[in-house]
This record gives sequence, structure tokens and C-alpha cells, in this order.
Amino acid sequence: ARVEIAMRPNGQAQALSWQPLTPARDLLRQSLPLAVTVLVVLIAGGIFAVRMSRRAVHSLVEAEKQMRHAATHDFLTGLANRSLVASEFARLSQQGHLTVACLDLDGFKAINDSHGHAAGDALLKAVAARLRAACQERDVVFRLGGDEFAVLMPAISLAEAEMRCRQLCVLLSEPYIVDDGVMIIGASFGLSSVTGAETSCDEAFRCADEALYRAKGEGRGKVMTSLCEIEPVLRFG
Repeated sequence: ARVEIAMRPNGQAQALSWQPLTPARDLLRQSLPLAVTVLVVLIAGGIFAVRMSRRAVHSLVEAEKQMRHAATHDFLTGLANRSLVASEFARLSQQGHLTVACLDLDGFKAINDSHGHAAGDALLKAVAARLRAACQERDVVFRLGGDEFAVLMPAISLAEAEMRCRQLCVLLSEPYIVDDGVMIIGASFGLSSVTGAETSCDEAFRCADEALYRAKGEGRGKVMTSLCEIEPVLRFG
């Protein structure tokens, strides 16, 4: 800025000049480093918050999966439990012929009583591992509780299922090494045949249980097929 304030004797004007104040520009210049710092912090905080949110969501999803798995699978053996029996039966029975195999271990109570529950649990885990390894990929293996198991065998005839269960009898009766000791048990099987999707799950398992009781009565390592007739489920509407 410049303004004339006087005239010299020689007629030359005298002027006063100064630099005008720029408070806004000065303030911006002074606050710019702070603003940049705050912006960087906000961006870094936003990125961190997004990553933490993703991790939290992933953790929640994984926790939900684990809870769902724990609710539908046996905690000791990792096999499916009773809560999945009805849904898996309905799914497989709609695909055609299905065999329900119920099995019970022979001599397990004596081992559990003599060696303790920890050894009994280890033996059950070994039995479950053999069952899972010997069954086909499409089969579904369950632990119903205690030393009771079940296998749903789809797409095979009752005769084929009976032959496979006899092979499982031989496999499960082989010695187990548990806690540096040798344990020997057996298994008895009861089978029922399902030929259509209209068959009741409860009825099919009842017939398999009836055959299992007859097998247990016959002695160790027996396989029996059901003699009862499965009544179809009547649907209306």
C-alpha cells in the first residue's frame, strides 16, 4: 500500500508505503503444519478403524461358526451329534435308498470302569477316528451319546451296507493303544432300510435300534438287519 503524504521543494512527492496486514493468510500459514498433522492422524485412524472393524467382523463370523459347530457336533470326537440326525436323514432319504446303521461298543463299560473315564474318552476318540476313516465320503457318522454311534449310508443296498458293517466290526475289534496300554473292544450293528423320502426318521432309527438289541443279544460283533416294517409318513395338503 502507498499514499502520498507531502511534497518536496523540488516538487517531488513524498509517499508512505507499508505492507498490508494479512491475518487470514498468516493464520493459515501458521496452522498449516497442525492441519496436515491432524489430517494424517485422521486418515491413519480411519484406516486403523476399518482394519479393526474387519477383524472384529471376521472374529464374530468365526465365533458364530464355532458356536454353530459346537452345537451340532460332539465335543469329544468331533462327529455330528443328535441335533443333525433329522436334517441329515431328510436330506439323504430324498436322494434315494438309505441304510441306517446303529452301533454299540461291546465291552466298553468294563474298560471305562477299570481304566477310568480319561482312558475311556481316549478310546472313544480312537473309535470315532476309525469309523470316520473307514466310512465313505458320502456317509454321515454320528455319536449319539456314550458308546452309541450311528452311520447313514446313502445310495447302497441293504446287503451292501450289511457287508460294510461286518468289515467295520472287524476293524473296530482290532487292538487300540491307549495310554501305552492295549485295549480290545468290539461293536454290534443294527440296520434298517429306507426306500423313500416319506419314511419317518424316528421310525427308521427305532427299527435299527431293535435290530441292534437283537445283535447285542446274540453276542459280540454281530450285525443284524431290522425285521420290522417301516410305516411311511402320511402327508396331507
